[in-house]
Amino acid sequence: MSQNWYKNYKTAKIVEEEYKSFNHIVVDSVSIGGYELVLAKNEDPKDLSGMAIPGTDYQLALQQENYSATNLDSHDVKTIKDMPKNPTEVYDAMKSKIQEWVGKYGVIGVGSMNPRKVDQYEKLIRRLGLSYTRDDDFILIGVK
Repeated sequence: MSQNWYKNYKTAKIVEEEYKSFNHIVVDSVSIGGYELVLAKNEDPKDLSGMAIPGTDYQLALQQENYSATNLDSHDVKTIKDMPKNPTEVYDAMKSKIQEWVGKYGVIGVGSMNPRKVDQYEKLIRRLGLSYTRDDDFILIGVK
């Protein structure tokens, strides 16, 4: 058994509590190449405040490990990350996981309070070859 099981369990519980504070529940999460992908569902679709994205009940949080999408201050932090040793493997794993979620849950939104980060998400989504539409503040993945 991994020595980090308790740390991972505790981290997952903290993440769940952070999302609950924004009326979201964590549906699934995965760590890939130094990044965390978290799929969350809006528990109150009528509430479009906080982290909710119009057009979907599901939201993808794409964040570097040790950062939290629920911390609004982190949206303005510029982080520099070394390129993964095998970027193609990281991109393939991200694409596979996002496609799995879109296949299971339908359209998924991703956004940020920082427009530059939305631009970066769009570049990544385009690089992954996923279908999407873009609004100023958010992107909907899986739109046909």
